[in-house]
Amino acid sequence: MLMCELNRISSHFLFLATNGMDLGAISMILYGWRERDLVLQFFEKTSGLRMNHNYIRPGGVAADLPDGWRDDLAHLLDAFPSRLEEYDNLMTGQPIWQGRTQGVGVITPEEALALGATGPILRSTGTPWDLRKDTPYLAYDQVEFDVVVGSYGDVFDRYAIRLNEIRESMRIVAQILDLMPAGDYRVQDKKVTPPPRARIDESMEALIHHFKIFTEGFRVPEGEVYVAVESPRGSWAATSSPTAAPSPTACTSGARPSSTCRPCPTCCGAASSPTQSPSSPRWTPSWARWTDEPPERRQRGSGPHHRRALPRSRSALIPLLHVAQEQDGWVSPEAMSHIAELLDLTSAEVLGTASFYGMFKREPVGRYVVSVCTNISCLLVGGEELLEHCEERLGVKAGATTADGVFTLEDVECIAACTDAPCLQVNYRYFLNVTHDEVDGLLDDLAAGRRDDDIPPHGTLTRVRQQVPAERWSGHGAEGLPVSPGGPR
Repeated sequence: MLMCELNRISSHFLFLATNGMDLGAISMILYGWRERDLVLQFFEKTSGLRMNHNYIRPGGVAADLPDGWRDDLAHLLDAFPSRLEEYDNLMTGQPIWQGRTQGVGVITPEEALALGATGPILRSTGTPWDLRKDTPYLAYDQVEFDVVVGSYGDVFDRYAIRLNEIRESMRIVAQILDLMPAGDYRVQDKKVTPPPRARIDESMEALIHHFKIFTEGFRVPEGEVYVAVESPRGSWAATSSPTAAPSPTACTSGARPSSTCRPCPTCCGAASSPTQSPSSPRWTPSWARWTDEPPERRQRGSGPHHRRALPRSRSALIPLLHVAQEQDGWVSPEAMSHIAELLDLTSAEVLGTASFYGMFKREPVGRYVVSVCTNISCLLVGGEELLEHCEERLGVKAGATTADGVFTLEDVECIAACTDAPCLQVNYRYFLNVTHDEVDGLLDDLAAGRRDDDIPPHGTLTRVRQQVPAERWSGHGAEGLPVSPGGPR
């Protein structure tokens, strides 16, 4: 329990360090790594390894706590509070930090449950679900701590929960110092715990026990068991199905799968069941007409044919999302529901992929999507002024579509063209080192339809397959060697 809470502290410091850096608080990577390293030093002193230490074993732990462990933990508990206050000063009340986290990535309790979210993500929605409180294990029912929950389900809440969970874990560790019992650190059952190394050279019985444990393992009662714990990132569960065989147990572990949850209407725009009723509106994909056509007439990379060409049906998810967007200009809830049925996935899983990639639009957009880069490299050379000029020129703010449905303007964090800033994209075609006059000319040409040859409407060619020669799909590599069906395409 002590090591679990220290691991929670270490994990949350990792989150604060990396996410702080990603959001612009560059020094957080130094501070978070500094605090995390103090915990890893204690892990190394206890188990011999900083990570992947294999310390917790069936029946107890691998070794006793080292001499001076109480002083080491007291040092951690003394050092962390003031440093967490520094984090509060650096990020919590900082206007830039608040602007980049508050109201961003909002998720409701219903959506979180439909996606199978647990841990800080679920608690950020206001749902106080924590296995340490709801189904106590180890000695969590003997210590006092609070379950930290959010109110809005946004990035800021998820940050604040982890920051304050470090404080709660410190409360738990402080109580463990007083409650730690004396005695053995692992069960003395010779059928479960390997004998000490020195005993193997002295006792034939110890040698036999060692051999049996490491060749067959230990036997557990027949039946199926499921146990979950509250890991730093959410519920982590293990299930075991023992039998009477010599190797009796099939044990699997992992995070709670979202596939066990049914999507909700507010999350995926679909019914709680992935199968729609006969009277409900149905999205008809363009590949539906190919279902009954012979294979030689089916186009490569489209619909069910593409699904069968892949080793796993899930591998067709992104290609099918592209096909849906090419047909409609955006990925509608009906399209995601139908793709889920085709690939035997839940709508929540399809939504998770579609919402992860910015190239998939989940709301209708204009014929041309103008993406202005506002990353630091562009801002330093006029990126913000370029965005303001586009807003004035089109008469809409970033994130909106013009009344005639021709243009959608958006500001993006980075388009990977820092050396050619300021820059923008139109339907993912690059325009580098642009001036305001050049942008005006480009927008005029697009509105008049003079650039349709090199800039097709949004969704028409979102994949990187423009101008690809037909022989590219002939099944032969550059040297004319056959390409394996399972190899690169």
